[in-house]
Amino acid sequence: MSLENNSIASLDEDIFDGLTNLRKLLLQGNQLASLDEDIFDGLSKLWRLNLRRNRLASLPANLFDGLSRLHKLELQRNQLSVLAPSYFQNNGLNELTELGLGTTEAAATELASYKSVLP
Repeated sequence: MSLENNSIASLDEDIFDGLTNLRKLLLQGNQLASLDEDIFDGLSKLWRLNLRRNRLASLPANLFDGLSRLHKLELQRNQLSVLAPSYFQNNGLNELTELGLGTTEAAATELASYKSVLP
């Protein structure tokens, strides 16, 4: 599902309810400043999530819980300043193989430390 480049500033927490077979969600190029911690609940088949080029400054600790099939997570060009590697551990992201941090402020952290959380 592509919702990219639409100047979306907020999303209702139940916007993706019932989309249990959704595999790809492209939200890049919007104006999202925050996300509800339950917004991705039920998207257990999601394998790619693109949140690049938004205004996200922080993410709820359990935002990605239940996304056990997620392979690619793109967070580049946001305002994330704290994103510890432990954030991606013990939350079900067992299949995550690509983590895009790019020009987030968190990317200034030693990127080698993130390698330990990817298979």
